Amino acid sequence: MRTLVLAYSGMGHRCLEALLAAPEVEIVGVCSHRDDPEETVWSPSVAELARRHQLPLHLSSHLDNEEGARFARACRPELILSIYYRALIPQPLLDLPTRGAFNMHGSLLPLYRGRAPINWALLEGATETGVTLHEMVARADAGAIVGQRRISIDPADDAPSLTEKATVAAVELLGRQLPRLVAGELQLRPQRLGDGFYRGARSPEDGRIDWSWPAERVHNLVRALTQPWPGAFCYSGDRKLTIWQSEPLGSGESGRAGALSVGRQPSVLCGEGSLRLLRWELEGEKADNPAFLKDLQLR
Repeated sequence: MRTLVLAYSGMGHRCLEALLAAPEVEIVGVCSHRDDPEETVWSPSVAELARRHQLPLHLSSHLDNEEGARFARACRPELILSIYYRALIPQPLLDLPTRGAFNMHGSLLPLYRGRAPINWALLEGATETGVTLHEMVARADAGAIVGQRRISIDPADDAPSLTEKATVAAVELLGRQLPRLVAGELQLRPQRLGDGFYRGARSPEDGRIDWSWPAERVHNLVRALTQPWPGAFCYSGDRKLTIWQSEPLGSGESGRAGALSVGRQPSVLCGEGSLRLLRWELEGEKADNPAFLKDLQLR
């Protein structure tokens, strides 16, 4: 089946590899984003994979222009598959394929519609998430569901480990549903959007820690934004302290939220409980050295 693939990130790369190995799929084009030199490179390049297999490639931050439309029309797709492509697909492109247009989303829709679903699930302390293959419609993440795969969120999970779980689940889900997509034998289930919710895009500034929060909430921020994401951070004066790994501790000490106790394993008092710092980086200093934390006043 003639398939146009819109893909980015590690999940997009892994799913494109799976599609290349599927005999029932003829990939007639790949749309992806340009690799941003300012962005932390933490996943293999979809564009490089497409070039390696000599696939027609279009690089753009969006497809809502004549150049993107012209590329998609020239591919004459019977099927469009989107895997972590970052832009909405305009309706004329959704109408192109005879077998439909479908997207892989990193949550159990209708929960966590919108951007950064894996990070949001960690931020909000969810214990389960998953991936959903769904029909694309004009409204983001609102189309009927083709299939889902659940994954547990363990206490030790952080954004990289949960992303890897979701990627494995996405490849498995795509492999299970691909024969039905090709045969046109889907059993679509409409979403009940009122049973879920939407979360918006996040910026690096959203990683700032408020020490009046409970320790569990600060810990969730840390694990949701750890490397290669920008990290959860606070300041001492004008010096930035980024926390990459932490552990929430129960109540025991009293004092001002943000008060730092420096030992072999430093900890910070929170609104409820305290947070043990397991990996951290003080701006301008060697990482994980407790000596550099002495006399800091966190805010």
